[in-house]
Amino acid sequence: MPAREAPTVRQRRLGAELRKLRERAGSSATEAGALLGVGQSRVSNMELGRIGVRPERVEAFARVHGCGDVALLHSLKAMADDRTRQWWNEYRGMLPAAPLEPLLPIQP
Repeated sequence: MPAREAPTVRQRRLGAELRKLRERAGSSATEAGALLGVGQSRVSNMELGRIGVRPERVEAFARVHGCGDVALLHSLKAMADDRTRQWWNEYRGMLPAAPLEPLLPIQP
């Protein structure tokens, strides 16, 4: 799966929470990857929200990092599973693409 160039706020927040779990456990991204059976770059991309994370992967991530907070785990899994389209998707394509050049020439 290619990395996202512009992760959503939800994806970035989920990644930040995963990073907090890892850092609280005193684990590096390389160590976390070894525990999860993935590479360090995949862990980094998960934490940046650049790739999708399934609820099962969130649970495994939390388990290997000693997270016993059931409410937090439930919330993180819900964030990972949220596939709802947001209100602005209804308006996608209605506005023209932004011009590549400025509308007015820039005066020196």
